[in-house]
Amino acid sequence: MFISIDLHKQFSYVTSMNEKGVVIAQKRIEHDPESLGAFIQSLNENDSIAVEATCNWYYIYELLEKKVSDISLAHPLKTRHYCGSQDQNRQNRFRKAGTSVKS
Repeated sequence: MFISIDLHKQFSYVTSMNEKGVVIAQKRIEHDPESLGAFIQSLNENDSIAVEATCNWYYIYELLEKKVSDISLAHPLKTRHYCGSQDQNRQNRFRKAGTSVKS
């Protein structure tokens, strides 16, 4: 499974894709202990995850690395450039960026 996480201050948008890049699920996860704990528990150790490298990336990264070993940081400006700055929908941009994790 390939997962991209678009971080915000109080929540994240999470997109899960299969090996073919087909979106399986998109959801919003609040940054409270219960919601984050449930999300972390739902992960498989073989998942590949891309996390947006914003000012709070390290907190999520530390939680993820306890369960998953394949974690990449995505630079927000390069993600925007890679996916096209004309795409104003952050969820779509980050979903597209998540497909690059597969490469």
